[in-house]
Amino acid sequence: NTMALGIRRIKCYPRQLLTKMRSLSSDRNGQPSYIQQTTSNIQILSNDEIAVKPKHSKQPTVAAISQRFLHAFLPDAYPTSVNPTFAAYCKWQFAHMATQTAAGVLSMQALLYGAGLGAGALPLAAAINWVLKDGLGQLGGVLYGTLFGTKFDHDPKRQRYLALVALQSANFLELLTPLVPSLFLPLASIANVAKNVSFLTSSATRAQIHASFVRQANLGDVTAKIGSQSIAASVVGTGLGILLSTWTGTDTWMIMSAFVPLAAASVTLNNVSMRYVELPHFDRQRLDVFAKLYLEHTQKRVPSPKEVAAQEVFLQSYKPWHQGRLVVEPSLATAIQVVGKDLSSQLMKNTHDGYTLLHHDTKVYLWFHEDATTASKVEGYVRAAAVLHASMNAKLSDSSNKAQDNLDKAALVAAGWDLSAFHVHGEGALKVSTS
Repeated sequence: NTMALGIRRIKCYPRQLLTKMRSLSSDRNGQPSYIQQTTSNIQILSNDEIAVKPKHSKQPTVAAISQRFLHAFLPDAYPTSVNPTFAAYCKWQFAHMATQTAAGVLSMQALLYGAGLGAGALPLAAAINWVLKDGLGQLGGVLYGTLFGTKFDHDPKRQRYLALVALQSANFLELLTPLVPSLFLPLASIANVAKNVSFLTSSATRAQIHASFVRQANLGDVTAKIGSQSIAASVVGTGLGILLSTWTGTDTWMIMSAFVPLAAASVTLNNVSMRYVELPHFDRQRLDVFAKLYLEHTQKRVPSPKEVAAQEVFLQSYKPWHQGRLVVEPSLATAIQVVGKDLSSQLMKNTHDGYTLLHHDTKVYLWFHEDATTASKVEGYVRAAAVLHASMNAKLSDSSNKAQDNLDKAALVAAGWDLSAFHVHGEGALKVSTS
């Protein structure tokens, strides 16, 4: 069966054509030419058809295995299908996950001894303590998700950092349980609350972080491949943890001496990997940095998410360059206090397309209209920032007039910004409508 053998039949090629091709298939030196090399794989069948058996390139086994291995851990069409920073992020995340898992193995070993599973305690008592600490921990995770759920979308880097600090703190508490067995339940419960908070936060922030690497609507593929990398890193970390546990034995202080450097390395490596995450949505910090970079550039070039990410702060509290003098959507009470009784007329005099701007003393007050687009909100914020720049530096006195020259939707999208979401909000008690 020629089809089963990988042979493709081509109809309407007469026997004479093939004969003629082969008769002409020698060059002047009598050597086989390209035609002869090509027709050597052609066979004439009994029904005057021609069968062509393609030549199969033999790929080296090592290269083939390497290619399949990379396909299991990298998205399809890599590297064009993802952000250029994807490889660097994955490299540091792999090291982070390996050290985190190794630290978790050591803390779990200590927790088991603290529960009494290695000291001859009754299995039932240990099981009851284990169930109680799990139940209390899950309630803590639900409470945290209720209180801080909105921060997972607009500030995932900081939330991921806090989640990791919570996880390593939980591991440290578990290390203490063998030293004070009588306090096993409260210590283990607090540790489990922190762990559930960490797991919930890591899971909730994963979507925004992974989405920042997507270039060809392949979020599912990117998430799957990062998940595969995490599993591989966990396997490596588990092996490292088991190896270290054979060295530490059951001595708590020995376990702690191995745990502390692993925990510190895990936090550090995660922070390094977050530097390669370029979030394309605006929150208050990214919009502050965006406005500052835009105004400082002589040509008023629109900054990209990469430029903003290079100056983003997530390990400590962000301190805005304007020192809180740019107030977004203040409450009605604040507005009346600033403007006075003629608030309505003042708002109408200072209303622009999509936003209202008031400059009073050393502060600038900004309100977004209910029907404002993201592009007009960005323009309004940059104009407000320009007014502050002008008040601090006479050389920038014309900044407020030029701030909106090229800040339209097309320019923002071309720079790499996603305008589908806008995470900049104030007190929200006053909404300005142009209707």
